[in-house]
Amino acid sequence: MKAGSCGVLVFLAACAAPPPQEPSPERAVRRLASEDYAGAVADAEALLARRPFDAEMHHVKGMALHGMERYSEAVGPLGRAAEQKGDDAAWWGDLALAAHRAGQRERAVQAAARAVELEPGTAYYRDLKSEIDRRR
Repeated sequence: MKAGSCGVLVFLAACAAPPPQEPSPERAVRRLASEDYAGAVADAEALLARRPFDAEMHHVKGMALHGMERYSEAVGPLGRAAEQKGDDAAWWGDLALAAHRAGQRERAVQAAARAVELEPGTAYYRDLKSEIDRRR
């Protein structure tokens, strides 16, 4: 190696772009919260490829698709999340709203009813169920 060439290598290494970050649940949630829906979907899908029964990542993917107004696509992951979690009224409410917006009335009614069953005192779930029932 010639004298002085080491300095060039150090400079090039310092200027190189950092390696891309691996998807993580935390990053997927951050992307969803910051409305980077495409990034949240990409991270959730990468994580689900490794852990297909991760309810939280199904929920993140579904909510990101919902945020992109891709309601029909959101129903599947939101349904998997709600069914895996079972007792989270918010997740059933999310599924009900996506199914309602996707025109999947029976699925919306069932999900809204489950949310109300889990949290009968929450007006939002009762109102959502009433709205879905009215449009049947």
